[in-house]
Amino acid sequence: MDKFAVDQVENDIVILENILTKEKRELSINNFNFKINEKDVLVFDGKSYFLDNKLKEERLNKIKEKFNRLKG
Repeated sequence: MDKFAVDQVENDIVILENILTKEKRELSINNFNFKINEKDVLVFDGKSYFLDNKLKEERLNKIKEKFNRLKG
């Protein structure tokens, strides 16, 4: 299963970035039957996208930790 971060939501377009490969995808917001927000993490099973709030929190915590380390 591929994991994507929601990079941007603008008008009716959602820009996703594959967390591992950095590949970008632009999709219509109509492809989702749930509310999409920037920084959300989605899992794609080959047919559908699903929100993964646990992975989102883990990802945000890693980013915060890295920022704090760099900040010193």
